[in-house]
Amino acid sequence: MARSIGNTGVDEPVKSGMNYGPRPVGMKLMQLRYHIFLLSVFGLCLASGHVARCQSSGLGFKAGGQITTARASGATARPMAGAVLGLYGTVYGGPRLELQPELLLNMQGRVLAEGENGFAGLRFYYAQLPLSAKFFIGNTFNIAAGPQAGKLLYAQQFGDTTINITDDVNKWDFGMNAGIGADLRSRWDFTLRYYSGLSSVMKSEQSTLPLHRSTQLTIGYRFAKWRHKARRGRTRK
Repeated sequence: MARSIGNTGVDEPVKSGMNYGPRPVGMKLMQLRYHIFLLSVFGLCLASGHVARCQSSGLGFKAGGQITTARASGATARPMAGAVLGLYGTVYGGPRLELQPELLLNMQGRVLAEGENGFAGLRFYYAQLPLSAKFFIGNTFNIAAGPQAGKLLYAQQFGDTTINITDDVNKWDFGMNAGIGADLRSRWDFTLRYYSGLSSVMKSEQSTLPLHRSTQLTIGYRFAKWRHKARRGRTRK
């Protein structure tokens, strides 16, 4: 069965085995989003053909906070504070290019109005694999974009009671990141980026297509660095 949360207009599934069939339009949107995701991965793989011939330029640890929510037709969701931490590496790709893979643990969610009983919402815990191409403007600042895949670890609904809804959530989340950053010579990295999900979050909400959204601010430190091959032009140390 599905539980209606407040006046949001969306029924949140709670331990339900029912299968609500997706609408044809929703299926077309989902297919288009997956095509965009796959094309972005393919493009970065082509770029990595050059990047792989260079030495890795660093390995670091990063952590930070984020504001997360979900976009869905016919639903009202309020932002929720979250957190992220994990490891990242950087691969030198040229005078102004780096490829940055990451392995992150992420806590995010959405808050839904519950009326007289306060608030209710959803929390999700993911292991995420972002892959970003970073283009440097000068020696410090950069713009970055790329695909991200997330594996669900745990999900819960909170409100009057806390309920495990892991089985009601799709196991994988796919989307795109884009943002700006500053990589300092002191090995500190600062990143501000926006994530837009391309895949539906809940198994039984295909018709409303709820998608993860987040704005993330992180601080990283490269605790290991290796020299890259000498090239003409800009050389980052």
